[in-house]
Amino acid sequence: MSIYNNPVTRQTARMVSLVCGLLFTLFIAVYVLRMQGLLLATANHAFQGVSGFHPYFATLIVLAVLIIPPLIIQRPLRLPIRWKALVWIPSCIALGWFTDIHFPFEPEGGTKTPLWVFLLAFLCWCVVVSMVRNLRDSSETKGSLAQFITPNTIILIVGICLALATGNTNAILHQEIRQTYMLMAGDYEAVLHVGEKETRTSHTQQSLRAVALSRTGQMGNRLFYYPMSYGSEGLLPLPADTLRSLNLPKYVFRHLHGRPMKPIHTHGSFQTATGFLGALALSEKASEAAKEYYLCALLLDRRIDDFAETIQLFADTVSTALPRHYREALVLHNRLHSNPKVRFRDAETEENFSDFLADMDSHKGLSDEQIYMSDYYKHTYWFYYYY
Repeated sequence: MSIYNNPVTRQTARMVSLVCGLLFTLFIAVYVLRMQGLLLATANHAFQGVSGFHPYFATLIVLAVLIIPPLIIQRPLRLPIRWKALVWIPSCIALGWFTDIHFPFEPEGGTKTPLWVFLLAFLCWCVVVSMVRNLRDSSETKGSLAQFITPNTIILIVGICLALATGNTNAILHQEIRQTYMLMAGDYEAVLHVGEKETRTSHTQQSLRAVALSRTGQMGNRLFYYPMSYGSEGLLPLPADTLRSLNLPKYVFRHLHGRPMKPIHTHGSFQTATGFLGALALSEKASEAAKEYYLCALLLDRRIDDFAETIQLFADTVSTALPRHYREALVLHNRLHSNPKVRFRDAETEENFSDFLADMDSHKGLSDEQIYMSDYYKHTYWFYYYY
Protein backbone atom coordinates (compact mmCIF):
# COMPACT_ATOMS: atom_id res chain seq x y z
CA MET A 1 0.00 0.00 0.00
CA SER A 2 1.35 3.48 -0.91
CA ILE A 3 2.68 5.75 1.87
CA TYR A 4 1.76 8.96 0.01
CA ASN A 5 -1.45 10.75 1.04
CA ASN A 6 -1.45 13.02 -2.01
CA PRO A 7 -2.89 11.17 -5.06
CA VAL A 8 -0.77 13.31 -7.39
CA THR A 9 2.39 12.22 -5.55
CA ARG A 10 1.31 8.58 -5.77
CA GLN A 11 0.80 8.97 -9.51
CA THR A 12 4.16 10.75 -9.83
CA ALA A 13 5.95 7.92 -7.99
CA ARG A 14 4.48 5.38 -10.38
CA MET A 15 5.44 7.53 -13.37
CA VAL A 16 9.02 7.91 -12.13
CA SER A 17 9.37 4.12 -11.81
CA LEU A 18 7.84 3.63 -15.25
CA VAL A 19 10.04 6.25 -16.95
CA CYS A 20 13.21 4.85 -15.35
CA GLY A 21 12.29 1.35 -16.52
CA LEU A 22 11.53 2.53 -20.05
CA LEU A 23 14.77 4.54 -20.30
CA PHE A 24 16.85 1.59 -19.11
CA THR A 25 15.04 -0.79 -21.48
CA LEU A 26 15.61 1.59 -24.38
CA PHE A 27 19.31 1.84 -23.54
CA ILE A 28 19.68 -1.96 -23.34
CA ALA A 29 17.85 -2.47 -26.62
CA VAL A 30 19.95 0.08 -28.51
CA TYR A 31 23.29 -0.74 -26.88
CA VAL A 32 23.06 -4.51 -27.14
CA LEU A 33 21.34 -4.72 -30.51
CA ARG A 34 23.38 -2.03 -32.27
CA MET A 35 26.78 -2.64 -30.69
CA GLN A 36 27.13 -5.63 -28.40
CA GLY A 37 24.76 -8.14 -30.00
CA LEU A 38 27.29 -9.25 -32.60
CA LEU A 39 30.00 -9.40 -29.92
CA LEU A 40 27.83 -11.74 -27.81
CA ALA A 41 27.08 -13.87 -30.87
CA THR A 42 30.80 -14.05 -31.68
CA ALA A 43 31.61 -15.01 -28.09
CA ASN A 44 29.02 -17.78 -28.25
CA HIS A 45 30.75 -19.16 -31.33
CA ALA A 46 34.35 -18.64 -30.13
CA PHE A 47 33.92 -20.09 -26.63
CA GLN A 48 30.96 -22.45 -27.02
CA GLY A 49 31.36 -23.48 -30.66
CA VAL A 50 27.71 -22.59 -31.33
CA SER A 51 26.85 -20.74 -34.53
CA GLY A 52 23.64 -18.95 -35.49
CA PHE A 53 23.28 -16.98 -32.23
CA HIS A 54 21.41 -14.00 -33.68
CA PRO A 55 21.91 -10.49 -32.17
CA TYR A 56 18.13 -10.12 -31.75
CA PHE A 57 18.08 -13.31 -29.67
CA ALA A 58 21.01 -12.01 -27.60
CA THR A 59 19.15 -8.75 -27.01
CA LEU A 60 16.02 -10.53 -25.79
CA ILE A 61 18.02 -12.70 -23.38
CA VAL A 62 19.91 -9.71 -21.96
CA LEU A 63 16.67 -7.72 -21.63
CA ALA A 64 15.02 -10.54 -19.69
CA VAL A 65 17.99 -11.14 -17.39
CA LEU A 66 18.57 -7.46 -16.59
CA ILE A 67 15.01 -6.11 -16.41
CA ILE A 68 13.11 -8.74 -14.41
CA PRO A 69 15.22 -8.56 -11.16
CA PRO A 70 14.82 -4.76 -10.72
CA LEU A 71 11.07 -5.07 -11.26
CA ILE A 72 10.94 -7.67 -8.49
CA ILE A 73 13.05 -5.81 -5.91
CA GLN A 74 11.83 -2.25 -6.43
CA ARG A 75 8.70 -2.70 -4.30
CA PRO A 76 10.38 -4.36 -1.26
CA LEU A 77 13.19 -1.76 -1.30
CA ARG A 78 10.68 1.14 -1.11
CA LEU A 79 13.23 3.74 -2.19
CA PRO A 80 12.42 7.47 -2.01
CA ILE A 81 11.02 8.95 -5.22
CA ARG A 82 14.24 10.81 -6.01
CA TRP A 83 16.26 7.59 -5.72
CA LYS A 84 14.07 5.02 -7.47
CA ALA A 85 16.54 4.64 -10.37
CA LEU A 86 18.96 2.97 -7.96
CA VAL A 87 17.20 -0.36 -8.54
CA TRP A 88 18.62 -0.37 -12.08
CA ILE A 89 22.28 0.10 -11.07
CA PRO A 90 22.96 -3.64 -10.41
CA SER A 91 21.67 -4.35 -13.93
CA CYS A 92 24.09 -1.74 -15.30
CA ILE A 93 26.93 -3.45 -13.42
CA ALA A 94 25.81 -6.85 -14.75
CA LEU A 95 25.58 -5.47 -18.30
CA GLY A 96 29.17 -4.25 -18.08
CA TRP A 97 30.24 -7.69 -16.86
CA PHE A 98 28.25 -9.50 -19.60
CA THR A 99 29.84 -7.39 -22.35
CA ASP A 100 33.39 -7.38 -20.95
CA ILE A 101 34.29 -10.12 -23.43
CA HIS A 102 37.73 -10.39 -25.00
CA PHE A 103 39.07 -12.77 -27.64
CA PRO A 104 42.43 -14.30 -28.65
CA PHE A 105 42.05 -12.53 -32.02
CA GLU A 106 41.26 -9.11 -30.54
CA PRO A 107 43.29 -6.18 -31.94
CA GLU A 108 45.26 -3.89 -29.66
CA GLY A 109 43.20 -1.60 -27.49
CA GLY A 110 41.07 -4.08 -25.55
CA THR A 111 41.73 -4.62 -21.84
CA LYS A 112 39.62 -6.76 -19.53
CA THR A 113 38.10 -5.07 -16.49
CA PRO A 114 39.22 -6.77 -13.25
CA LEU A 115 36.50 -8.66 -11.39
CA TRP A 116 37.09 -6.58 -8.27
CA VAL A 117 35.82 -3.49 -10.09
CA PHE A 118 32.39 -5.07 -10.53
CA LEU A 119 32.37 -6.36 -6.94
CA LEU A 120 33.38 -2.95 -5.62
CA ALA A 121 30.68 -1.24 -7.68
CA PHE A 122 28.05 -3.62 -6.29
CA LEU A 123 29.31 -3.11 -2.71
CA CYS A 124 29.08 0.67 -3.18
CA TRP A 125 25.52 0.25 -4.43
CA CYS A 126 24.60 -1.74 -1.35
CA VAL A 127 26.03 0.98 0.91
CA VAL A 128 24.21 3.76 -0.95
CA VAL A 129 20.89 1.87 -0.87
CA SER A 130 21.27 1.29 2.90
CA MET A 131 21.84 5.01 3.43
CA VAL A 132 19.05 6.09 1.09
CA ARG A 133 16.46 3.83 2.74
CA ASN A 134 16.93 5.90 5.91
CA LEU A 135 15.80 8.96 3.95
CA ARG A 136 12.24 7.73 3.52
CA ASP A 137 9.70 10.14 2.04
CA SER A 138 7.03 11.40 4.36
CA SER A 139 3.37 10.80 3.63
CA GLU A 140 3.04 14.49 2.77
CA THR A 141 5.82 14.53 0.16
CA LYS A 142 4.93 16.70 -2.82
CA GLY A 143 6.65 17.73 -6.03
CA SER A 144 6.33 17.85 -9.80
CA LEU A 145 7.34 15.03 -12.11
CA ALA A 146 10.27 17.11 -13.39
CA GLN A 147 11.63 17.55 -9.86
CA PHE A 148 11.71 13.80 -9.30
CA ILE A 149 12.78 12.72 -12.82
CA THR A 150 15.94 14.86 -12.87
CA PRO A 151 17.83 13.12 -10.00
CA ASN A 152 16.69 9.71 -11.24
CA THR A 153 17.96 10.48 -14.73
CA ILE A 154 21.35 11.45 -13.28
CA ILE A 155 21.49 8.12 -11.41
CA LEU A 156 20.66 6.21 -14.62
CA ILE A 157 23.33 8.12 -16.55
CA VAL A 158 25.92 7.15 -13.92
CA GLY A 159 24.88 3.50 -14.26
CA ILE A 160 24.95 3.64 -18.06
CA CYS A 161 28.42 5.22 -18.01
CA LEU A 162 29.58 2.40 -15.72
CA ALA A 163 28.25 -0.20 -18.17
CA LEU A 164 29.93 1.55 -21.11
CA ALA A 165 33.23 1.93 -19.26
CA THR A 166 33.48 -1.71 -18.22
CA GLY A 167 32.10 -3.40 -21.36
CA ASN A 168 34.23 -4.11 -24.42
CA THR A 169 33.90 -1.06 -26.67
CA ASN A 170 37.05 -1.62 -28.72
CA ALA A 171 36.02 0.18 -31.92
CA ILE A 172 38.29 -1.78 -34.28
CA LEU A 173 37.12 -5.12 -32.84
CA HIS A 174 33.47 -4.18 -33.29
CA GLN A 175 34.17 -3.10 -36.87
CA GLU A 176 35.87 -6.43 -37.56
CA ILE A 177 32.92 -8.35 -36.13
CA ARG A 178 30.44 -6.38 -38.25
CA GLN A 179 32.56 -6.91 -41.36
CA THR A 180 32.79 -10.64 -40.66
CA TYR A 181 29.01 -11.00 -40.51
CA MET A 182 28.63 -8.88 -43.66
CA LEU A 183 31.14 -11.11 -45.43
CA MET A 184 29.16 -14.17 -44.33
CA ALA A 185 26.06 -12.56 -45.84
CA GLY A 186 27.88 -11.85 -49.11
CA ASP A 187 27.47 -8.07 -48.72
CA TYR A 188 30.97 -7.18 -49.89
CA GLU A 189 30.32 -3.47 -50.46
CA ALA A 190 29.08 -3.14 -46.88
CA VAL A 191 32.33 -4.72 -45.68
CA LEU A 192 34.24 -1.99 -47.49
CA HIS A 193 32.14 0.85 -46.08
CA VAL A 194 32.73 -0.07 -42.43
CA GLY A 195 35.40 2.22 -41.00
CA GLU A 196 36.38 3.45 -44.45
CA LYS A 197 37.30 6.91 -43.11
CA GLU A 198 39.33 5.60 -40.18
CA THR A 199 43.10 6.09 -40.21
CA ARG A 200 43.66 3.08 -37.91
CA THR A 201 43.15 -0.51 -38.91
CA SER A 202 44.04 -4.02 -37.77
CA HIS A 203 45.63 -7.00 -39.48
CA THR A 204 42.31 -8.82 -39.71
CA GLN A 205 40.45 -5.77 -40.96
CA GLN A 206 43.00 -5.40 -43.76
CA SER A 207 42.50 -9.02 -44.80
CA LEU A 208 38.71 -8.65 -44.63
CA ARG A 209 38.83 -5.66 -46.95
CA ALA A 210 41.24 -7.44 -49.30
CA VAL A 211 38.95 -10.44 -49.81
CA ALA A 212 35.90 -8.16 -50.19
CA LEU A 213 37.75 -6.12 -52.82
CA SER A 214 38.79 -9.31 -54.60
CA ARG A 215 35.22 -10.61 -54.54
CA THR A 216 34.00 -7.41 -56.21
CA GLY A 217 36.89 -7.20 -58.68
CA GLN A 218 38.14 -3.90 -57.24
CA MET A 219 41.42 -4.88 -55.61
CA GLY A 220 43.62 -3.19 -58.19
CA ASN A 221 41.50 -0.04 -58.14
CA ARG A 222 40.72 0.52 -54.45
CA LEU A 223 43.25 -1.34 -52.29
CA PHE A 224 45.12 1.84 -51.37
CA TYR A 225 41.94 3.67 -50.45
CA TYR A 226 42.41 2.04 -47.05
CA PRO A 227 45.34 2.09 -44.59
CA MET A 228 47.73 -0.75 -45.42
CA SER A 229 49.63 -0.76 -42.14
CA TYR A 230 50.49 -4.48 -42.27
CA GLY A 231 51.87 -4.61 -45.80
CA SER A 232 51.58 -7.83 -47.77
CA GLU A 233 51.19 -9.88 -44.57
CA GLY A 234 47.87 -8.13 -43.98
CA LEU A 235 46.37 -9.63 -47.13
CA LEU A 236 46.10 -13.01 -45.41
CA PRO A 237 44.24 -13.63 -42.12
CA LEU A 238 45.90 -14.67 -38.88
CA PRO A 239 45.69 -18.23 -37.48
CA ALA A 240 43.58 -16.95 -34.56
CA ASP A 241 40.95 -15.80 -37.07
CA THR A 242 39.73 -19.40 -37.26
CA LEU A 243 37.89 -18.66 -33.97
CA ARG A 244 35.64 -16.03 -35.51
CA SER A 245 32.02 -16.65 -36.49
CA LEU A 246 33.41 -17.15 -39.99
CA ASN A 247 36.58 -19.23 -40.25
CA LEU A 248 38.41 -16.47 -42.09
CA PRO A 249 41.59 -18.39 -43.09
CA LYS A 250 39.48 -21.21 -44.57
CA TYR A 251 37.29 -18.69 -46.39
CA VAL A 252 40.23 -16.75 -47.89
CA PHE A 253 42.25 -19.81 -48.89
CA ARG A 254 39.18 -21.36 -50.52
CA HIS A 255 38.77 -18.11 -52.46
CA LEU A 256 42.42 -18.31 -53.56
CA HIS A 257 42.10 -22.02 -54.44
CA GLY A 258 45.10 -22.95 -52.30
CA ARG A 259 46.45 -22.95 -48.77
CA PRO A 260 50.01 -22.68 -47.39
CA MET A 261 51.82 -25.89 -46.51
CA LYS A 262 54.00 -24.05 -43.97
CA PRO A 263 52.99 -21.57 -41.25
CA ILE A 264 52.56 -17.88 -42.03
CA HIS A 265 52.35 -15.02 -39.53
CA THR A 266 54.23 -16.87 -36.78
CA HIS A 267 57.50 -16.04 -35.06
CA GLY A 268 60.32 -17.52 -37.09
CA SER A 269 57.89 -18.22 -39.94
CA PHE A 270 59.13 -20.48 -42.73
CA GLN A 271 57.07 -18.70 -45.36
CA THR A 272 56.06 -15.13 -46.10
CA ALA A 273 52.65 -14.09 -47.41
CA THR A 274 54.21 -12.89 -50.67
CA GLY A 275 56.16 -16.12 -51.06
CA PHE A 276 53.04 -18.21 -50.63
CA LEU A 277 50.98 -16.03 -52.98
CA GLY A 278 53.77 -16.10 -55.58
CA ALA A 279 53.96 -19.90 -55.54
CA LEU A 280 50.19 -20.07 -55.83
CA ALA A 281 49.86 -17.45 -58.57
CA LEU A 282 52.65 -18.88 -60.72
CA SER A 283 51.30 -22.42 -60.59
CA GLU A 284 49.61 -23.98 -63.62
CA LYS A 285 46.09 -23.89 -62.17
CA ALA A 286 46.34 -20.46 -60.55
CA SER A 287 43.06 -18.62 -60.04
CA GLU A 288 42.57 -15.01 -61.08
CA ALA A 289 42.15 -14.13 -57.40
CA ALA A 290 45.58 -15.61 -56.56
CA LYS A 291 47.21 -13.62 -59.37
CA GLU A 292 45.52 -10.44 -58.18
CA TYR A 293 46.61 -11.07 -54.60
CA TYR A 294 50.19 -11.68 -55.68
CA LEU A 295 50.39 -8.51 -57.75
CA CYS A 296 49.04 -6.50 -54.83
CA ALA A 297 51.47 -8.22 -52.44
CA LEU A 298 54.37 -7.11 -54.63
CA LEU A 299 53.04 -3.55 -54.57
CA LEU A 300 52.69 -3.66 -50.79
CA ASP A 301 56.29 -4.91 -50.53
CA ARG A 302 57.31 -2.00 -52.82
CA ARG A 303 58.80 -4.52 -55.25
CA ILE A 304 57.68 -2.62 -58.33
CA ASP A 305 60.37 -4.11 -60.56
CA ASP A 306 59.08 -7.61 -59.79
CA PHE A 307 55.55 -6.28 -60.24
CA ALA A 308 56.38 -4.93 -63.70
CA GLU A 309 57.93 -8.23 -64.69
CA THR A 310 55.04 -10.30 -63.29
CA ILE A 311 52.22 -8.27 -64.77
CA GLN A 312 53.46 -9.11 -68.26
CA LEU A 313 52.79 -12.77 -67.42
CA PHE A 314 49.29 -12.16 -66.08
CA ALA A 315 47.84 -9.39 -68.24
CA ASP A 316 46.81 -9.93 -71.86
CA THR A 317 48.03 -6.42 -72.68
CA VAL A 318 49.80 -3.85 -70.55
CA SER A 319 47.63 -0.84 -71.40
CA THR A 320 45.58 1.98 -69.91
CA ALA A 321 42.81 -0.58 -69.31
CA LEU A 322 44.73 -1.90 -66.30
CA PRO A 323 43.38 -1.11 -62.81
CA ARG A 324 44.30 2.24 -61.35
CA HIS A 325 46.97 1.13 -58.84
CA TYR A 326 48.67 -1.05 -61.44
CA ARG A 327 48.94 1.94 -63.78
CA GLU A 328 50.31 4.10 -60.96
CA ALA A 329 52.97 1.47 -60.16
CA LEU A 330 54.00 1.13 -63.80
CA VAL A 331 54.33 4.90 -64.23
CA LEU A 332 56.50 4.97 -61.11
CA HIS A 333 58.57 2.07 -62.45
CA ASN A 334 59.17 3.93 -65.71
CA ARG A 335 60.23 7.10 -63.87
CA LEU A 336 62.69 5.22 -61.67
CA HIS A 337 64.46 3.42 -64.52
CA SER A 338 65.99 4.68 -67.73
CA ASN A 339 65.53 1.19 -69.16
CA PRO A 340 62.36 -0.15 -67.52
CA LYS A 341 61.24 -3.76 -67.80
CA VAL A 342 57.89 -2.57 -69.11
CA ARG A 343 57.51 0.58 -71.17
CA PHE A 344 54.17 2.03 -70.22
CA ARG A 345 52.48 5.25 -71.30
CA ASP A 346 49.35 6.75 -69.80
CA ALA A 347 49.15 10.52 -70.23
CA GLU A 348 46.62 11.15 -67.46
CA THR A 349 48.40 8.99 -64.86
CA GLU A 350 51.78 10.47 -65.82
CA GLU A 351 50.41 13.98 -65.39
CA ASN A 352 49.01 13.11 -61.97
CA PHE A 353 52.36 11.62 -60.96
CA SER A 354 54.16 14.77 -62.09
CA ASP A 355 51.85 16.80 -59.86
CA PHE A 356 52.55 14.39 -57.01
CA LEU A 357 56.33 14.80 -57.40
CA ALA A 358 56.04 18.59 -57.68
CA ASP A 359 53.97 18.81 -54.49
CA MET A 360 56.31 16.44 -52.69
CA ASP A 361 59.34 18.54 -53.67
CA SER A 362 57.65 21.81 -52.65
CA HIS A 363 56.80 20.45 -49.19
CA LYS A 364 59.98 18.42 -48.65
CA GLY A 365 61.20 18.66 -45.06
CA LEU A 366 58.23 20.71 -43.85
CA SER A 367 56.36 19.64 -40.72
CA ASP A 368 53.08 19.32 -42.62
CA GLU A 369 54.53 17.41 -45.58
CA GLN A 370 52.86 14.07 -44.89
CA ILE A 371 49.56 15.68 -43.87
CA TYR A 372 49.46 17.79 -47.04
CA MET A 373 50.34 14.85 -49.29
CA SER A 374 47.79 12.67 -47.54
CA ASP A 375 45.02 15.21 -48.10
CA TYR A 376 45.54 15.12 -51.87
CA TYR A 377 47.14 11.74 -52.64
CA LYS A 378 46.31 9.27 -49.85
CA HIS A 379 44.34 7.04 -52.26
CA THR A 380 47.27 6.59 -54.62
CA TYR A 381 49.93 3.91 -54.68
CA TRP A 382 52.53 6.65 -54.81
CA PHE A 383 51.62 7.92 -51.35
CA TYR A 384 51.96 4.40 -49.94
CA TYR A 385 55.29 3.89 -51.72
CA TYR A 386 56.91 7.09 -50.47
CA TYR A 387 55.25 7.55 -47.08
